[in-house]
Amino acid sequence: MIALNPKLKPRFNPQAERAFLAALPGNEARQVAGSIDKRDRILAGKATIEEVYNEGKDELYKWRRVGDVLTAAGATEASQKVSNAYEAAKAKSGKYHGWLQQQRNLPVHLLEKGIRSFEKQIADHESWLEDPMRKNPDFYQLPIGQQKHLLEKHWPDDIQRHRDSIEILKGVIQEKQYGNQ
Repeated sequence: MIALNPKLKPRFNPQAERAFLAALPGNEARQVAGSIDKRDRILAGKATIEEVYNEGKDELYKWRRVGDVLTAAGATEASQKVSNAYEAAKAKSGKYHGWLQQQRNLPVHLLEKGIRSFEKQIADHESWLEDPMRKNPDFYQLPIGQQKHLLEKHWPDDIQRHRDSIEILKGVIQEKQYGNQ
């Protein structure tokens, strides 16, 4: 059995589904698409199979990709995680509001890259809290007040800021995938 990295998510490629549909005999392609008109729209690149299938469907019955589906418990947990920093950033006077607005202009792959970058920063900061000499070999030569500030205030605050940023980016990705929250 192959161990898959849970952080990697397959990228959707609409060209692949069009190529699949184009390779099918005409009648089978029509059956997959639902009608000749729908098949033609998909092959012309005017819509994806998913968009055609989901047209006019209630949210509950829409087709979802495996990586986009959360269990009921996971959905509740995810919405609670996203709601704090993300909800605050949505308010015009909220912390990070301007940064949220900038992130909304980025494509999903860059938002995902940002999440990975913040996760690395969190791991770095956590390792510094465990062993401050990883960050500064002369850490124990610093004044006690500065050591205490780094360990109890500065680095923990950085970690929280990075976590908030991840929550905001996840909220923007949800907006892009499922509409405004």
